[in-house]
Amino acid sequence: MRSVVSLVHVQGSEGKNIKDSISKALELIGFKLDCAVKSVIVKPNLCYYWDAYTGYTTDPRVVAGLIDYIREFCGEYVYIRIAEADATAMRTKYAFKVLGYEKLAKEKNVELFNLSEDTLIEKAVKVNNREIKFKVPRILLTSDLFINVPKLKIMRATKITCAMKNIFGCIGTPRKIIYHKFLSEAIVGINKILRPHLTVVDGIVALGRLPTKLNMIMAGTDPFAVDW
Repeated sequence: MRSVVSLVHVQGSEGKNIKDSISKALELIGFKLDCAVKSVIVKPNLCYYWDAYTGYTTDPRVVAGLIDYIREFCGEYVYIRIAEADATAMRTKYAFKVLGYEKLAKEKNVELFNLSEDTLIEKAVKVNNREIKFKVPRILLTSDLFINVPKLKIMRATKITCAMKNIFGCIGTPRKIIYHKFLSEAIVGINKILRPHLTVVDGIVALGRLPTKLNMIMAGTDPFAVDW
C-alpha cells in the first residue's frame, strides 16, 4: 500500500492556526491517536543555534501546536518529552535555551530531554554491504509514540534534509561527523533502526538557497515517503 503524505497551508502564523493545520494534515493521512498513549517523544531539528526564521531549525510554534493536538485527544496527563541529541558543533542544553524551547516547556508543562544523556544501546545494521554501528537512545525504542518534527531544507551533502536526516540527529553520540564519509548509508541505516510513528514537517519557513516562507505543514507515517 502506498504511504499518503499531506501538505496543508497554514492560514496565518498564530498558534491556533498552526495547531488547526496540523490537525488537518493528520486528518488527511488518516492518522488517529491511540488514547492509551502515555509517553510521547517529540524530536525537532535543533541542529544549531539559528532561529526557526532562518530556515535551519524547527519552529517551537509547530511543536506547541502538536502538543496541544496530543493533549486534546490523550488528556492532560500524557507524558510528553521534547528530545534532541548533542551534535559535533551543538550542545542540546544551549539550543533549548536559545531557540525558545525552555520557554515552551514551561508554558506547556513538558520535559526537555537530552538524548545523549540517555542510556545508549549499540545497534548494528548493514547498508550496501557496510556494517554501521550506532549508539541509540533507549527512550526512542520504548516510548508509546515517537514523533519526528523536521525542518524542510536543503543541504549540500544530501541535497534535501528533512524526515530521514532528522532521525540521523537522534544518534546519541555527539560526534556524528564520523559518519560523514558514508553519510547516505548512515542515514538509511539509522532509519532502519529508529522508526517514528509519525512525521510532521515544519515548512513554515523552509531553507533553499535563501530562507523561504512557505507557510506549509506536511505529515506522513513513512519518513521516506515524506522526503520523496
